[in-house]
Amino acid sequence: MSEMDWVRRVTSLNQWRRGGERAPHKPLLLLYALGRLQQTGSSRVAFVDSEAPLGALLEEFGPPRKTSSAYPFHHLTTDGLWVVRTPHGDQSPGSNLRSLRDGAVGELATDFALAVERDPRLFSGVVRALLDANFPAIIGARARAP
Repeated sequence: MSEMDWVRRVTSLNQWRRGGERAPHKPLLLLYALGRLQQTGSSRVAFVDSEAPLGALLEEFGPPRKTSSAYPFHHLTTDGLWVVRTPHGDQSPGSNLRSLRDGAVGELATDFALAVERDPRLFSGVVRALLDANFPAIIGARARAP
């Protein structure tokens, strides 16, 4: 898959929308996983280890209402970029917190993770595309900061 194909996939995630509001849950999880991949060499993370940091990201950058880290952890699997496994099988248990806390582990899909690991330009292109498509006000504000 080419760089443009990957960029197109991450910028065309199925996201919940209502009126002018959109849920940035999936882009935030992708950015979190890409950061882990860059820092540790693996995007693999247990739900219990990602719940608090992802929750903090959702609180800071998400809609002004209570939400759960469980939603992106499970629902990103439908976009083919994220895989969730449990001790009971190779399928996400859904967005039920108890089921996810009971050993669910997520990671970037193998083909996607390998592609961004092999090509630093793709990594930065995907991150930039996610930020531009989902958080343009933040990017603009940081560009203007002294």
